[in-house]
Amino acid sequence: MASSVEENLKRTRQFGEKTVYAYSCLRFHNENKALAGQELKPWIADAMAVVPYFYGAKGNVLWGWEPQSKGKTLYGNLPIYTDSLGRIADLSEKIAKATPAADDEPAHVLWKEKRPLLKRLKVSENQWIVLAMNPWQVEDANSESEITCGSKKSTI
Repeated sequence: MASSVEENLKRTRQFGEKTVYAYSCLRFHNENKALAGQELKPWIADAMAVVPYFYGAKGNVLWGWEPQSKGKTLYGNLPIYTDSLGRIADLSEKIAKATPAADDEPAHVLWKEKRPLLKRLKVSENQWIVLAMNPWQVEDANSESEITCGSKKSTI
């Protein structure tokens, strides 16, 4: 999703400052035969709500249609997704004004090399917002990354 937003931002710049929206679905696509139609894991639902904003999306469209689900709960992870959108909403004014760090590696490079996504947004000299997620680690594991924001180096 991060690389898709990055790529679409690059493509649309030839037409001016066009708004890019991320489209999300809380189920695996039918192209993935092993997981087709299954609901995403909670951490993926969380990431789908948060990641696009760090890579330049101005909104997130939740996509899905399930006519067979009359009277049933559609998505067990919908509360996770909406709570995550709420966290982003709390930071939305700062994210909108922030400048992405020029030396962050593109998402497709990090993904291809199976490294954590690290994205820094500079709000001011002393204030940064950081996305750090490692989709490659075991679900209940912890990991650390070194990151520099301005003149401060930190382990997160």
